[in-house]
Amino acid sequence: MAHGEKMWLEFVNLKDGSLFAKCILPEKIELALIPTVDSSRAWAITMIKNGKKALAGLYFRERNDAFDFKTVFADYKVQLELERNPEKVKEQLSGQNVDFSIKQGEKFSLDFGGKKQEKH
Repeated sequence: MAHGEKMWLEFVNLKDGSLFAKCILPEKIELALIPTVDSSRAWAITMIKNGKKALAGLYFRERNDAFDFKTVFADYKVQLELERNPEKVKEQLSGQNVDFSIKQGEKFSLDFGGKKQEKH
């Protein structure tokens, strides 16, 4: 969950929907969410309360769910940067425009599994 510049994870009891734990994430999210070395679907989550630290494991059965989980944080960082420095981000993005149009005289070929055809 996120609101403004704060982001947190909520762990909810599936049986009754009650909140089991809440982890407020620091700005440097990678300090709280540590990906495991041996799996792209698992993380160690650092939770701190009253100066006491605990680690919780989080594992996704499906790769797509794990990818979505990871992507949310990257998107959040981009969104924060955009809100904080809109002109800087606009500058960076404008420099990324690439002209992919085919120029006069250029050729390319397409391979559809065997027979190649040259297109102009």
